[in-house]
Amino acid sequence: MTFFFLLICMLFLSACSQEIITFSGKSENWDVQYELLKDNTHPETKGSIRFIGTEPIPERIEFTIYDTSGNVHLDKNGVYILGKCIGCHVPDALTEIEAIIDWDNKSETIFLEVESK
Repeated sequence: MTFFFLLICMLFLSACSQEIITFSGKSENWDVQYELLKDNTHPETKGSIRFIGTEPIPERIEFTIYDTSGNVHLDKNGVYILGKCIGCHVPDALTEIEAIIDWDNKSETIFLEVESK
């Protein structure tokens, strides 16, 4: 009985050690969100890139956000959803993250800052 009680307490306490950190930033043409779920075993990242410019939505973009990069298609609404990356290296919460987006012979750098909670 004591063993099961201790096991349940350990599971509860380990679930409480998760920290979610959201970075966001905007430029003239882009809105970028990058979310980190930091825990002791399997950190995760996910996010989105949204075109907010006035020009037609580009078909393809190249991007780099922290240590994630790709050459991808945007959906019909101008959005690309970054898939979850489980076990990835995650930056410190106090770090400002740089996102670079290249499209149609243009480039913008967006500095993502930690959102206030």
